[in-house]
Amino acid sequence: MADANFMHTNIDTYHTIEVISMWLDTLIIVLSEGFPLEATKAAMEIVMRNNLFEWGDKHFLQLLGTAMGTSASCVWIVIYFACHETMTLIPKYSRYLLIIKCFIYNMFGIWLDNGAPDACESFKADTNHCDILTWEFEEPLQSVDFLYLTIIIEINRILTKTYQKALNLYQYIMP
Repeated sequence: MADANFMHTNIDTYHTIEVISMWLDTLIIVLSEGFPLEATKAAMEIVMRNNLFEWGDKHFLQLLGTAMGTSASCVWIVIYFACHETMTLIPKYSRYLLIIKCFIYNMFGIWLDNGAPDACESFKADTNHCDILTWEFEEPLQSVDFLYLTIIIEINRILTKTYQKALNLYQYIMP
């Protein structure tokens, strides 16, 4: 398990535009004819380089990080880290990972020992070698709470049950 450290504000805007632009270029073969690829990339740059916000009576231009108030911010950060995951982490560590799943700023994985004691530390270092974004890793456990699940590894089986956060306010009508 790992959590990103302030993911929205710790992603370099210019590097992310470069990475996502390269990713979009790889999609050209699956995009429909006439898809406005260059216009899409230009729109991405306009939105992400021109995030103006107000704090009290002051106005600011966000120079680093993701424009959190835009509907594109989660898509932006997910694609950015997915590029790092698919180009670096999975090719290098797939023999150690039974599973790896990321959801925005949460990461879950099942690590196989495979007799390489330093591989896990190298994986953590490579995960943190994604521009200025860093991750906090938990020590490996037999049971973890990920999103709204408790995932348990027990005698060669993976079990799950619903997880309720302690601070859940239940601000909805119960069934």
